[in-house]
Amino acid sequence: MDQYEFYNQPFEFYCTASENGNSVAQACLGRNYIYGIGVKKNHRHGYYWISKSGDKFAMSLILWGLCSEYGMGVPRDLFNAINYYRRAKTFSSKIRLDLLFLNNPS
Repeated sequence: MDQYEFYNQPFEFYCTASENGNSVAQACLGRNYIYGIGVKKNHRHGYYWISKSGDKFAMSLILWGLCSEYGMGVPRDLFNAINYYRRAKTFSSKIRLDLLFLNNPS
């Protein structure tokens, strides 16, 4: 299964893989809860699974940033959001921080 296929699996796939400790599946499950993909939106559940996925890849950090930026599952904290986005940037030079951080605090 390639990366694209992994990110486009049914909700139940992510549940099973997340319970088995797959950190990418945990981030995907969190994303699904945040955006209501295959399940009713639930920001707290989304944040829980995103936080379980750790900070070893950009997707988790970007999702953490979005949760902090918009107050999804956690109190809104723009400072933390910027820090998560900057950490995500260390994984890929293709991440555009100006596009990620939509609510420019300045």
